[in-house]
Amino acid sequence: MMLAVYFLFGLSNVIGFACLQTYFSEVGKARSSLIWGTYLAFLWIGGIPSPFVSGLIAERYGLRLSFLIGMSGMTAEAFLLQIFFKEERTSGFTLMSSEKAGGQQRA
Repeated sequence: MMLAVYFLFGLSNVIGFACLQTYFSEVGKARSSLIWGTYLAFLWIGGIPSPFVSGLIAERYGLRLSFLIGMSGMTAEAFLLQIFFKEERTSGFTLMSSEKAGGQQRA
């Protein structure tokens, strides 16, 4: 069971970090390094006391509440990302003709 948990944890980290990097680079453009650095700083700063606080909550109120708090934190994070970082809308995908792309057309 623990092997499956560690596998899923690693898989979610790989997928999550890759998606966030892509999202921040597309939405943030010139500020993407600042956004990514700030996200990682808060991630590590929040990760320092979290095992201790989660243990206290689990002992006092049960294990389920600590997971619910974690889920609500991730939901709040996703909500804030949707509010503050908007993707630019494009008119749609258009194929360039080979003349515009610099290629030669075949006869």
